[in-house]
Amino acid sequence: MPIRVLHRRPANCRSRIIYSMSYSMVCGNKTTASFPGNGGEKCQCLAHSSDDARPCLFVMTFETQAGTYVKEFVHGDLGRTTPNLRTLLNAEVDIIALDVTRIDLDWPPQVK
Repeated sequence: MPIRVLHRRPANCRSRIIYSMSYSMVCGNKTTASFPGNGGEKCQCLAHSSDDARPCLFVMTFETQAGTYVKEFVHGDLGRTTPNLRTLLNAEVDIIALDVTRIDLDWPPQVK
């Protein structure tokens, strides 16, 4: 249970599934397919010089099970959420914006 909701929810362990995730790098005005993953590689886009250590930005798309705490999956919630993107990438990560782009729900339910 994330720290941010402990005051209103029971502190139970809840497993959730991330069905898929994808990303695209976004640096300056150029999108690139290179990824600065685990090896300390620097961004390969034209917005940064080769010796520039500034972080790159990337957009991620997730398809998750209902109830998944996406923010905590990204930053790890001080180690309370595992696995998390921070440990998978071996890098500091944070969310600049979070948008829900689709909810897959049959609504309204069919009346029998």
